[in-house]
Amino acid sequence: MGSVLEVDVDGEAVFFLDKDALAPFSRRIKSLSEEELVGAAASPRRRLVLRGFPGGAEAFELVARFCYGGGGGVTVTAANACAVRCAAQYMEMADSPAATAASTAPSLVKVADKALEDMPHWPWHCVVDAVKQCQSLFPLAESTGVFDKVVGALLAQMAIPAPGDATPTSSSPESSAFRFSCDTKCSSLSLRRTWWFEDLVVLSPGMVERVAKALLARGADHGIVARFLFYYLKCRIAGAGAEDKAAMLEAAITVIADLDRSSVSCKGLFGILRIASPVKLAAGCQEMLVAMIGRKLDHATLDNLLVQAPSGTSSLYDVSLVLRFLEAFLRHGDEPGRLKKVGELMDLYLAEVAPDPSLRPARFVELATALPAAARDCHDALYRAIDVYFQVLHSPQSSGMSEAELSCTVHRIDFSS
Repeated sequence: MGSVLEVDVDGEAVFFLDKDALAPFSRRIKSLSEEELVGAAASPRRRLVLRGFPGGAEAFELVARFCYGGGGGVTVTAANACAVRCAAQYMEMADSPAATAASTAPSLVKVADKALEDMPHWPWHCVVDAVKQCQSLFPLAESTGVFDKVVGALLAQMAIPAPGDATPTSSSPESSAFRFSCDTKCSSLSLRRTWWFEDLVVLSPGMVERVAKALLARGADHGIVARFLFYYLKCRIAGAGAEDKAAMLEAAITVIADLDRSSVSCKGLFGILRIASPVKLAAGCQEMLVAMIGRKLDHATLDNLLVQAPSGTSSLYDVSLVLRFLEAFLRHGDEPGRLKKVGELMDLYLAEVAPDPSLRPARFVELATALPAAARDCHDALYRAIDVYFQVLHSPQSSGMSEAELSCTVHRIDFSS
C-alpha cells in the first residue's frame, strides 16, 4: 500500500500526508482497508475521503500536526479542545498502536481530556463557545463525555451572579409580538440567575433541548429553565420560517413536559398554543401540549378557550380542541374543588358557543355531557346555554333538528346533582 495519503476532509480541504507518520498515533489510519481508499493498490498515492469529520478541516489539521510532531507540537486550548477531543476519538487516538515501553508520547485523547478538565475555570464566553461547538460534534460529543463536561461547566457558572446582572432586556415581553409568561415566583436571586439567557438563545432548537434536559438532569431549577425556554421562543420565533418555528416549539414543548407543573403557568402554555396553532407540529408534541393545558384547565379563563376553529371549518371556535383539554383534565382532575372550577368555566364556554349556528348538535352534546354531574352545584347556566342553542337550531341560518333529535339531545345531558 502506498505511503502517501491524499485526505479529503468534507470537501473543505485536501491534505497530502505520509501514512507512516499518522499510523503510530491513529488506529483508524493504521487499520485502513482497501475498501476505504480510492486509487489503485499499486499507486504511490491513495485517496481517503472523510465525511462528517468532527471539527472539519481545522480539527483534522491539528490531528495531522500532532502526528507529525511525534505526539506533540499542538496546543489544545479552550477554543479547540472540544473539537480536538472528538476528532481524536474519530481517528481512534486513545493510545498509540505502535507504542513501546520506552515511549512516553501521550495520546491526543489524553491531551484533549487534560485540557477539558479545566473547563469549569474557563471564562464564561469560552464555555458558551464550547456549547456552540458541540452543536456540530454530536454524537461524538455525547459518547466522549465532552457534552457532559460542557453542561457541568455551564451549570457551575450559571450559579455565579454576574456583576450588575438582571433579567435580559434586549427583547422585553412588552416589546415582543409574542408574549409568554411562566409566572414563576421571581426572587432577587432568581432574577440574577437569568443573566445567561441572552448568550444561549443563539443555539439551535436541538441543542436548546439537549442543554435544557442536561441541566435538569443535574438539578437545575425548573422555574429558571422554564423562563429560559419562554425567553428563547420570544427572541427567536418571530423571524423564523415555518420549519424553524416548528423545531423551536417542539424543543420547548418537549422540555416543558418534563418540568414540575408549578414551573409553567396555564397562561404560558396558552401562549405557546397561540403561536403553535398555524404551525405543523409533530403529533406527539401536539398531544403533549394539549395534555399539559388539560392538567391546568382549572386555571384557564374563557378567553384562553376561545380558540378560532381551523380554516376550512364553518364553526367559529375549535370545540374539538376544548374537548381534548377536558379529556386530559379528567384523567388528573378528580379533586372536587378543581372539578367545580372547570364546571364553571365550561358553563361560560357553552354560553359563548351556543349561538353558533354552525355548531353541530353532536358537538354541543359532547360539551354539555363531558363533565360529571358533580362538577356543577347548579345547572341554571347549562339550561340557559341549551335554551339558546335550541333557538339557534330553529333559526334560518341553521340546518335545524327534528323534535325527536331535540328530545334525544336533552335526555343525554345529566342534570342530576
